[in-house]
Amino acid sequence: MDSYTEVFAWGSDDFGQLGLGGAIGKSYPSPRLCTFNVLIKEISCGEEHAAFISSQGHVYTMGNNSDGRLGIDDKEVNYSSSPCLVSFLSGLNPITISCGWGHTACITQNGSLYTWGLGDFGALGLGNSLNQYSPQKVQLPDNSEAQSVSCGSRHTAILLKNKRLAMIGCGEAGQLGTRKREKEFFPVIIEAENVVQVSSGVFHTAFINNKGQVFTMGGNSYGQLGHGNKKSTSTPERVKALDGIFIIKISCGYCTGAICENGFLYLWGSGTFGEYLVPYKVHLPSRVKDLSIGSTFAVVVLQDMSVYTWGNNTNGELGLADTEPRSMPTLIPGVLGKKINQISCGGSFCIALSNDVIRQRTPTRTQNHMRSYSKAETTEQRRRYRQDYSSDFTSKTTIFQQEPTVIENTNQVFKNKNPSVYIEKNIQSYDYEIIKLKEENQQLFLRNQEIQNQCKNSVNEIKQLKEENYMLKRNLDSLKNNHSLEIEDVLNKALAQCENINRELDQERTTVKAELQGKILLEQSYQRLKDENSKLNKQVEELLCQIHDIENHMNIAKNEEINRNVYEKENFNHILLNKDLEIDKLSKSHHEIMIQINRLVEENKIYKQNNIELEEKNKKLFENLEKELAARAKDYKERTLTMLNGPINDRENRRSTSPNKVKFTSSPVILGKGENTYKIDNGYKGLRGERTESYSRTTLSETMQSRIGNTAARLLARMENDSALANMRISSPSRRSPERPVPFRAHKVGKEVREILRTRMLEYRE
Repeated sequence: MDSYTEVFAWGSDDFGQLGLGGAIGKSYPSPRLCTFNVLIKEISCGEEHAAFISSQGHVYTMGNNSDGRLGIDDKEVNYSSSPCLVSFLSGLNPITISCGWGHTACITQNGSLYTWGLGDFGALGLGNSLNQYSPQKVQLPDNSEAQSVSCGSRHTAILLKNKRLAMIGCGEAGQLGTRKREKEFFPVIIEAENVVQVSSGVFHTAFINNKGQVFTMGGNSYGQLGHGNKKSTSTPERVKALDGIFIIKISCGYCTGAICENGFLYLWGSGTFGEYLVPYKVHLPSRVKDLSIGSTFAVVVLQDMSVYTWGNNTNGELGLADTEPRSMPTLIPGVLGKKINQISCGGSFCIALSNDVIRQRTPTRTQNHMRSYSKAETTEQRRRYRQDYSSDFTSKTTIFQQEPTVIENTNQVFKNKNPSVYIEKNIQSYDYEIIKLKEENQQLFLRNQEIQNQCKNSVNEIKQLKEENYMLKRNLDSLKNNHSLEIEDVLNKALAQCENINRELDQERTTVKAELQGKILLEQSYQRLKDENSKLNKQVEELLCQIHDIENHMNIAKNEEINRNVYEKENFNHILLNKDLEIDKLSKSHHEIMIQINRLVEENKIYKQNNIELEEKNKKLFENLEKELAARAKDYKERTLTMLNGPINDRENRRSTSPNKVKFTSSPVILGKGENTYKIDNGYKGLRGERTESYSRTTLSETMQSRIGNTAARLLARMENDSALANMRISSPSRRSPERPVPFRAHKVGKEVREILRTRMLEYRE
């Protein structure tokens, strides 16, 4: 079987990583079709190199070989623009491969892991930082077996068959998920269980568990972790925004993308499409089948076999025949109608695997068969030649690029004097080429967009064949004249055969012209349909642009609303916090006031009780004072009235001092110790035989009597109206009275009472 896989490649080819062969340092902004003459079952692209596994179990690499990235164990080779066989892995039956920034990893059927390339960051897992130019086996923890591997820029993630995850390499951004930011030179199992798929980005890692949940870890400068912030983490954290969505595939670059079980695409991170700190749904015309994210661009394959791309486009990595970046998914017309089965994005290039072409290999005739050709066999060969050659005019011109060597080979054969062998060999090579062209023509009929170029190539091939036949005829004519008659019959047969072939070619040319006309009509119809399809695609793109603009406006409005709500919420929370603080202060103040009020109430009760006691004491005191004052006033009243109205009795043992003794008609008044006594001039002494003269009211003048009466009346009125606290003064009747008694100093008593009451009132107030 002579089979191969159709490969489409585009983007940067600085180191021959596209595998197109020839010169390097170019960029191809449009997809280029190529075949590596093998069936490919898996392909992976790194930063500047690529690798694939053939169906026969061989590993091929191409691109930059710095630090041993290609694994061909040859330090002299700097790059390779065509696939190179990694001979070390031949016979180990590799099943999966992954390319990183400067290293490569491969897993064999028995679960062994092999790595090679750049070892500075420990991403090879070999316990050192040495570069490896050939595959080296990695010792996995607990002799585990590897199921899949994903290489990032400086680290490697290994999914084990027990559904655990092992990490090696650089962990400065936390991408290893080991709770620390250090290098790991040997595989370390992290806290992750039931993992079904893992993907390594530039500075972060993401994986999916059997519940369809997504976990991310590592650097988050672009929001690629999807946690709603830009804080990095060294432990796996679940992307909560995808809760309830079952994710089946994930891919990482500078951003992160995921496909759910319903075929919807979710993207988060930063790029030309904007900045999204949480996953958002990307709108596409159909469900997503496959996804691959490069450094700064992304490519998706839809279920309708169309391919869309967006992101940076500096080196034509979007495959849109230009270098303009795209902020939204754009259809790649170069692979329209092709069945893309697998796709892989590198640093700035992309490689896609299309259909597998399977064909029968033409059996090679031995030299003995060529020498034993009979006339019947020759006739049959011509018939088959004519039949097979009828559809070979749409093949590529590269098939005939080796034909200029026919003349040289012919001269060499005639020098060896064996022209019959040359002719038969030439016919056999034409037979093989015709069969090959027929098979290729059948495949090229399926490529409607290349019909015109193929037709032109067919015309050129016909012209070239005619020229070759003409040259062959001339050579045969020259050989006829220069060589012996032994080969004349052979040359005549060859000439006749060539003439027949020429006639047949003319007939086939007429047939091909008719076919070309039909192809032209078919091409016109196809072109018309293509134009209509382009118009429809433009309309769809316009609608998608409008939808995207509307969604952007909605997202902007939503974000503004969210920000406004968050701001209002923060203000409200701030106000509530201030109110709470005020309430706390008021509560404390209220508590203190209540304590003071309670203390004052208690004090008030005590004061009231003391006031009641004081009032009772004062009442008793006032009553006693009033009684005492009333008694004293009554006593003084009586004494005053007695003094004013009654006669004064002679004292005991008093003698008369004068014959003209005054007698009082009123009742006598008993004098106290303060009675006034006067001496007389006759020499008699009072109290011891002295004569004492006393005066009664009758002896006073009327003015004095009136004054004494008014004074007594005022005293009585004051005693009746004023309280005991009044500044009361009770005096004697008159200074001129010869018998003036000592007055009662009532004002002194009132003053003392007032001082006592004032002191008690101050105590009550305090």
